[in-house]
Parts: sequence; structure tokens; C-alpha cells
Amino acid sequence: MTTGLLQDAINLFHAELSPETGIRAGLDTTDPLLSGALKLLEDYPLPPLRSARILALYFTIVLAMERHHACHEAAPDSLTRQVLDGDYLYSLYLQMALKWKEYDFVSVLAPYIKKIQLKRAEGRPQDDLLLQGIACFMELARRKFDETG
Repeated sequence: MTTGLLQDAINLFHAELSPETGIRAGLDTTDPLLSGALKLLEDYPLPPLRSARILALYFTIVLAMERHHACHEAAPDSLTRQVLDGDYLYSLYLQMALKWKEYDFVSVLAPYIKKIQLKRAEGRPQDDLLLQGIACFMELARRKFDETG
């Protein structure tokens, strides 16, 4: 696992996260969603800053999904906090993507995120779809890189 890339992504994320939210972002580096994304980013030719930004965006989506998933087990007094944190993180993901002009990332991942949310609502989570989404994005990025050189 590329710890430099991971640390850069975490630093970018924390630079964008408003301290007023009180959100503490823990990171499980053994999470298959995270380790799979890191592997994909290592295998494709993106500039280091762009790789860190993509990982920061991806990490933000994973955190939002975790917050919303935690709603199922949340006590009534923390349920609102979990929902609001998840919603904030989804909006932060979009804010960061727009700031960094990662429009392709948003457009490629949007249908995957929607499918994940629908499957979760049906009680059949398929979070691994997120890895399929970033793999699709990375293939698109590779093709664009090959075309432009």
C-alpha cells in the first residue's frame, strides 16, 4: 500500500473538512474498498496530485457510506448525527470534485453510488460496486492519457 499517496489523500480531505462538523474520520487501511482503490491508482498513469485527489474523493464517499450504514445500528439519540454526517460527506465529495474539476469522476461514479444506495435500501448492500465504479473511471482516465500522450 502506497502510504505516501494515502497520507496525501488524507491531508487533502482534512484540508477541505470543516472543523465545525466535528466529524472524526477514521481510516481502516485493510478495508477492501480502500485497498482496492489504492491498487487501482497505483496501476494507472495519473500525476501524483491527481491520484491523491481521486483517492480523497473516493475516501470521502466511503466515509459517507459508512456514516449512513451506521444508521441501522445507531441509538435514537445519535441517528440524526449519523444521517447529517453522511449527507455532509456526500456534499463535501461533490464540493471537492467541483473545486478540483473532476467532472468525469463524478459522472462515472454517480450511477454506481445510486445503485449502492438502492441496494442498501432493499437490504442487499453491494458496496463493492464502488470499486467497479473507480475501475471504470481509471480505465477512462487511462484511455484519455493514451490519446493525449
